[in-house]
Amino acid sequence: AWYIMPENKPDLYYVSIPHKPHRVTFRTNKDSISFDTRYGGIYDFIIVLKNKDTCYTRIIAKEKELLSFSSKQKTGNQHSDTIPMTIGRNDKIFISARVNGSAPLNFQFDLGAGGNIIKKGSVDKIKMNFDGKTFLINSDGRNEVPTSSKNHLESGPMTWKNNITLVVGDNIDRGEDGLKGNTLFLDKVVELNYDQKIMVVHDTLPATANGYVKQNVILDGGIVPFIKAGIKVAGQTYTDWYMFDTGYSGNLRITSGLYEKHQLDGKVEKTFRLWGSRIVLPGFVVGGHSFTEVNAILRKTEPDGREKGLMGNSLLKRFNVFLDNQNGFIYLKPNSLMNSSYKDTSLPIPWLIA
Repeated sequence: AWYIMPENKPDLYYVSIPHKPHRVTFRTNKDSISFDTRYGGIYDFIIVLKNKDTCYTRIIAKEKELLSFSSKQKTGNQHSDTIPMTIGRNDKIFISARVNGSAPLNFQFDLGAGGNIIKKGSVDKIKMNFDGKTFLINSDGRNEVPTSSKNHLESGPMTWKNNITLVVGDNIDRGEDGLKGNTLFLDKVVELNYDQKIMVVHDTLPATANGYVKQNVILDGGIVPFIKAGIKVAGQTYTDWYMFDTGYSGNLRITSGLYEKHQLDGKVEKTFRLWGSRIVLPGFVVGGHSFTEVNAILRKTEPDGREKGLMGNSLLKRFNVFLDNQNGFIYLKPNSLMNSSYKDTSLPIPWLIA
């Protein structure tokens, strides 16, 4: 959702997948206007609010804040950077990184995060200056926390020079120093290969993506990926958009709005758990593959009213992945973990940065 703010002159709207030519439409209760956007384009128009406020509005078809990096290994013929990754006992992805010349730190790679987090207990490991504040939303609620801008980040062959903002968070597991999100790679293609235990950052989609199932992706806020998946119950498949959240340990989380929308009461097994009611879905379809008897957590619909679901890495780790941030697609292919046992975990909601 996007709201009119007449006090901003102009009010800026950044296209969520700027490299992908597509139509952007603004709708009100009285009218609509559409623009066919191309990368780098700027489109100005005016909305008249209540016949008196002139709202100057601008569409910008480029990234709001592109975090560029350099590579130690990349040559003229090389178009990708590779770093090792590990899968923890909680099914999350971990990669090593240094901040401001620190010793190696253990970071989650969390596609459900809207930014980059440093654990409160790990702040003393890094030389950093706090120069701002923001609101961090997670299972601890909505809290104002300090931020540090212009940090230096190194991970594998990649280096971000003085352009990383870190937000301090306290709801991170033992042995973890923080998390990194998709903000680092918004003009890249991110490959997660669980078979080879590597994360590869590509300049463009490689030919090795052939043979993968291709799906559209929505980047919520221009950062967090959502893809379509479906609940299978009594011969019916109910398709919705689900967050592709590598930072969530469980299989699935659906909202009470989705539960009621698809009239699942009485059709699925339901029991109470610590983080909400647990339900067992007879079937769930993602990436062209059907899963059976899938545990999911049922939670109240989010305050914004959206009936969004969430897929966690206990499920997602079963696919090798290409996330094409440039063109708005995701590519999935079953890997060697497809038939591994499920972990019935029920962990807090992902991080949001306001």
